[in-house]
Amino acid sequence: MMSLLLAGALVLSTFIRVSAVLDFLNLPNNVGSPPQYTDYCDMLSQEVQGKKHAFLAGNNAYYMSRGNWNTASDETIGLTHPFFNDLRSRGTGIVEHENTGTGNDFWGWEFHKYVKVARGTVIGGSHIGSPGDGSLVVRNTLEDGLDTEVCMTVPAEDNYGLDITLEKCDAQNKIRQQWTYDSATGLLQNKAREHCLFAGRPDLAGQKLKQWGCDASNQQMIWNFDETTGVLRARFGKPEFGNDGKCVAMMNPADGSGGAITDSCDTIIHKHTWDMPSADLEVRHEAPLPTEMHWRPNKMVMQYHIFDAVITEEKFISNTDVVATRMTSNIPIIVEFTGKTFAWIPSKTLSKNATLSFDAAHNAVHVIEGGKVQAKVEENPSVIKDAKLMYEGMSTIVQSDRPIQNYTQEQLDVGEHSYTFRLDVDALGTTLAWVMHDDFATALSAINSVVTDPTSYIDANTKVMNDLLNYNVPYFRSDDPDIVQVYYFLWAIHLLYYRHVGADQEVHRHTQSAVNNFLGLHNWDAVFQTSVGAWTADLPGFAYGNILLWSELPIRATYNGMVPDNMGRTWNSGLFGGNHHADHACSAWQIYQHSGDTAFLAQAYDFFHALFQSSGVLGESFDASICLGEIATELHRPQAEIDFWAEHMTRYGGLDKYVQNRWDTERSCWMHCEDTPDNTYSWGVFGAVGQSWFPEEYAVAMGKWLAKDNPDGFYSTVPLTNTPVRDWPKVIGSGWDNFSITPDTNFFMLKAMWQHDVTEIALDATLGHLKEYNMLGSIPCAPEARKYTFDLFGDQYSNFNAGKILNIVEGIGGFEYSVQDGGTFTQRPSLPLEWDHMEWRIPVRVDPSSADVDWVHVREDRYCTSDPQVWTKEIHVESNPLGLLALEPWTDGATVIETAATSVTAKGQLYTLAGTPMSSGRVRFAFSGEAAKGRVIVSMRLQANAATNVSTMKCSIKEASSSPSSSPSSKISSCIPAGSNCFIKHKETGCNDESCEQHVCGVLKKCCRKKWHGKCKKKAEKVCTPCDCIEDPKKLFLFRMKGSRPVTKTCEWLEDQSAKKRKRFCNIFHSFGEIQAARFMCSVTCKLEACAQN
Repeated sequence: MMSLLLAGALVLSTFIRVSAVLDFLNLPNNVGSPPQYTDYCDMLSQEVQGKKHAFLAGNNAYYMSRGNWNTASDETIGLTHPFFNDLRSRGTGIVEHENTGTGNDFWGWEFHKYVKVARGTVIGGSHIGSPGDGSLVVRNTLEDGLDTEVCMTVPAEDNYGLDITLEKCDAQNKIRQQWTYDSATGLLQNKAREHCLFAGRPDLAGQKLKQWGCDASNQQMIWNFDETTGVLRARFGKPEFGNDGKCVAMMNPADGSGGAITDSCDTIIHKHTWDMPSADLEVRHEAPLPTEMHWRPNKMVMQYHIFDAVITEEKFISNTDVVATRMTSNIPIIVEFTGKTFAWIPSKTLSKNATLSFDAAHNAVHVIEGGKVQAKVEENPSVIKDAKLMYEGMSTIVQSDRPIQNYTQEQLDVGEHSYTFRLDVDALGTTLAWVMHDDFATALSAINSVVTDPTSYIDANTKVMNDLLNYNVPYFRSDDPDIVQVYYFLWAIHLLYYRHVGADQEVHRHTQSAVNNFLGLHNWDAVFQTSVGAWTADLPGFAYGNILLWSELPIRATYNGMVPDNMGRTWNSGLFGGNHHADHACSAWQIYQHSGDTAFLAQAYDFFHALFQSSGVLGESFDASICLGEIATELHRPQAEIDFWAEHMTRYGGLDKYVQNRWDTERSCWMHCEDTPDNTYSWGVFGAVGQSWFPEEYAVAMGKWLAKDNPDGFYSTVPLTNTPVRDWPKVIGSGWDNFSITPDTNFFMLKAMWQHDVTEIALDATLGHLKEYNMLGSIPCAPEARKYTFDLFGDQYSNFNAGKILNIVEGIGGFEYSVQDGGTFTQRPSLPLEWDHMEWRIPVRVDPSSADVDWVHVREDRYCTSDPQVWTKEIHVESNPLGLLALEPWTDGATVIETAATSVTAKGQLYTLAGTPMSSGRVRFAFSGEAAKGRVIVSMRLQANAATNVSTMKCSIKEASSSPSSSPSSKISSCIPAGSNCFIKHKETGCNDESCEQHVCGVLKKCCRKKWHGKCKKKAEKVCTPCDCIEDPKKLFLFRMKGSRPVTKTCEWLEDQSAKKRKRFCNIFHSFGEIQAARFMCSVTCKLEACAQN
């Protein structure tokens, strides 16, 4: 999963060791109020069989199966469609073209479907409870001193009347030894020829047995078999001649020569006794579908139930771009795998020259791909050229940690080959892996490492994803689990798509849109993806590249202020879909506000200036010019250059004229909303509404189009649609059907409402969209689109949905911050009426040169009172490192009765203030200086009015222990860890348990102003209850850090150490995630003073 492992400024080779991965994970130094560690890989695990196809993303390697929404995909045991794409080509061909560079190809975007590596067939049989087809063998034993078993065998020729022979039993490979016996008809039929066992005169001895066409009425081929005696006897004789039916015997028991003959029956004679056991043939279960398929950000887990066999696979992509599966089975089985060299569709294939061989020394299948195809290098006008295959000369290796058996290969066509091999799979596990690279030795080294130790690579993936979701993105919780799941799922998808090719134009790390036909950074999608990256803790790694990648394009590849919609290592798409690259400027400005990195800002601005210096910013994104003016000012560019950006709106006659010309006063709408047969209103009008200059009162009027109670508007069963419901009859059947609801358009419409505080409509539409669009039953999903029937459509793991992260963080959460000029942290929270709380931890890096990341903790609660028409809202903020803290909570559309805000600084100084009402249905509270950095509590007492919808409002009962009326000296009802530093004296202010600290400092204020001295300790012992001191000798505690990795020891180990060493470890308070210090995990061994209290 290298896509998640490269810091922005690092230039690493494609293949890196696991240890290097863990070295990279020396995450920023988290200070303030960082989140408690959560296993997000486990939390996001979802059972997707019959709902979605398989999907994994590495850096240049990906894994997919083919399938539609809500149907089983072609996923099966093995590796169906792993593929390599380092953006050397957009499709399947690589050829130079003057307008698009080298590698642009509009054909072959879904070439992964033609990559067929290892499709599994489980070889069953009676050992797994798999019923056979009734095949049996007719077997006897030679009198050769070796007890050689021989079986009746029909000749290879198909003619009637040929003799049956006795050959060494091998029914698995000789269908000529496979028979079926019907005791009712008496026919003994061979499966190879479908002929039956026949004797010319079964009433006479010495008749040779032959094959003949089956006929149940022919007495010459009707036999009885006695399992007890082993006698095979003709059912009919010739009673008119006094002859009964004779028995079957070996002609020559010493060597089996002469085949089988009829003879007088004698159950004692060995040559007359046969057995007819099951042939125990292999039963092939080809490409079995998983009964369960669990997707996780770090791997996929499949389970197959094939009769008594339970087969489990863990599929993953290593940090070295090796795609692998780890297979186990409760019953030992054999799996046969088939695969082939790459071949594109015949109509566009010019030649194929792949080679295939088995490398016995390395237990590996080795393919060298090659060929020529046709490539569509330009769309309008269409230009088609002969091109080399994108995989030309690349080595593919398929390898296992178990011996590859029964390897065969076949030439399917000139330069196209297939291969088949088998692997043993049992409870010990078998690893099968695939890799592709230009250099065979590099590929071999990478795949060897994975198959030797797959667990370490899976663990590395898990650590990377969990660390990123814990410590690289804003922490979010609420009492709506669906929204929390969608939030983290969209983050996981966004992060999975990050890649760093490190060559040619692809020198910046960036995200992508989708795995099949939208690999690479797309200019339109990046309008919001760039801002998503701005909220990560590692801005150089997850924000800078989304902006800076475009600066690698030569200006000759741009056109009239536009960049191509997509680019790769040495190509660009040549498609110019609009002027939206200007919108990237505001994302660059936001990233700078979050980082303070002037070098980044200057590099970004230089490209914007070069792009627009001739044309200016075209289109109507005036915010882009405003942002460019801000950037130019910040970089101290010449005044003429700053003024240049301000000319954008002037070209449209100024703001007043521009708005006047476009606002329909009669209908109160922006641009042509009239209901006429030839007019269709569109979501696109909200692009203007979502900008800062758009008049507030007009934004409110436009909000009615998105309102839940407007049957003619954009709010449908799945909100929001691209065309209002009123106009659907005009567009159904026009090609719009499959893209009736899309994630990008929803982002822009929702952004418009949040931008202008149309809060109730914004909340309804945001929550409605997330729950109806991004949920598939009980699991989150990220579809490319929904049809007008509301069915899911298109890509199944689409980063086209990334903008919804912003709708949650910047919309519902209301967050905004800047580290410039002392810094400002602003929150404008909009706690939905359906929630009673939400909690956030926002990463802020005050100094771009520092490793410290401050986590600002913000929690908002709605509390009930005895009067259902009255409630309170509280916001708690702590660990804000910035000089101004502004909180502007939504008043729920209610009447404000009273407000209050307090801040207690680290030195114990208390600040209080009242809120200032705002016209937008909010109240503003602002602290500056040390007060902004203290522990802040804001409260509002609210009362319902005629406009307040209390029917859906949710609130909780505030616990008495947290009520201001509780006595500071009363005993805390819940216990705190006996290892807490509240129970020892120390030089720092306060202690590490907030509730205990508040109770103590409520009486002894110096404990939170100067230091936690002996009196503080004694008071804590009186009012704070230590938890029972119970320990598990096998429990792990944090021994030390080795680089970024925690080293642990057990309490049992600690017990065996000297008293001096125990004391030293027991006086340490450091922890790493959920791994805590010895005093917390081994309280009995540490003999903590607080333990004596209980």
